[in-house]
Amino acid sequence: MTLFPEWQAFDIAQDLIDRTGRGYFEDRFDIYAECFLIPHEFETFDGLRRIAHIDELRTLYDRMRNFHVMNGITGLHRRVVAARFVDEDLIQSTHESRHITAGSQLGTPYVAMSNLQRIDGAWKIARGLYATPNTPGHRQVFAVGTPVERKS
Repeated sequence: MTLFPEWQAFDIAQDLIDRTGRGYFEDRFDIYAECFLIPHEFETFDGLRRIAHIDELRTLYDRMRNFHVMNGITGLHRRVVAARFVDEDLIQSTHESRHITAGSQLGTPYVAMSNLQRIDGAWKIARGLYATPNTPGHRQVFAVGTPVERKS
């Protein structure tokens, strides 16, 4: 097994979060959607959920865009802080997110961890763990898909 250099894992992870951000702020669901593997699993403080269909991903996207508008968020500053190849087709990455409004930061930054999987030559976000603020607005955004019971 040949693993690629660590910097390449950083570049792949940064590209995916940059493209999802562009999708949000350019109102381009197509750009956003091409970054995700479906089914997609994500976890927040409220638990683990699975998105099984593109319409559920669209609901998540629409709720996040609405959250941005309702809170005056005009941008996201997201940067990869760690990324590594687990194997040739799997990267684990961590990034920090900051909401930007009128040129300044809104609230505190939060961390997200992702599993990125290469499918047919394209890298996709397969799973995410988001340490977003535990606010009603964030909980509403992420209340999409099907709750998944953890196996003990």
